[in-house]
Amino acid sequence: MYYVIQVFSGKEEETKKRFLKEITLPSFEYDIFVPKRKRMRKKEGKMFEVVETCFPGYLFIETDNIVELKKQLYNIKTLTKLLGIDKKHKDYIAPLRRDEEEMINVLIGKSGTSRTIEISHIYLKEGKDIVVVDGPLKGLEGKISNVNLHKRQATVLINLMGQLVDTILGIDIIEEKIIDNPTKN
Repeated sequence: MYYVIQVFSGKEEETKKRFLKEITLPSFEYDIFVPKRKRMRKKEGKMFEVVETCFPGYLFIETDNIVELKKQLYNIKTLTKLLGIDKKHKDYIAPLRRDEEEMINVLIGKSGTSRTIEISHIYLKEGKDIVVVDGPLKGLEGKISNVNLHKRQATVLINLMGQLVDTILGIDIIEEKIIDNPTKN
């Protein structure tokens, strides 16, 4: 199960390193990760790929032993809070819902350990509609709320801890020309 920890924005990697250094549980009992995303950036007229934190201010932990882990988490100074703590039952921390966890896995491609969201490749149809050819956005076209072709990014609405979160993901245009609609005469 995935759990979410809120940390100081910009301190995700530092908190992860501190976590790995200070937690005494065997590493097979948990996996802590900072989801990343690849995006295209333009600098001095040239496009290049960058890797950024996808959810600034959040760490994710995959574990089935959150009770033991929770006891040790509070010693980490850059941790602000565990999300999903039930006020009535102080020992209970809510994991991500199954559909939320599945969405994270689809985006990060659970097969690898890097937990990085790759760039999706698109082409343009008539009327500036996009078609996702491959990448994590394939099959998620209905969740895309905005596309900025100039910045080569798509905004996707995903559920995270019961809230809709705008998530910016990288896109790359594999065909610059607008493709005509074959059914139009």
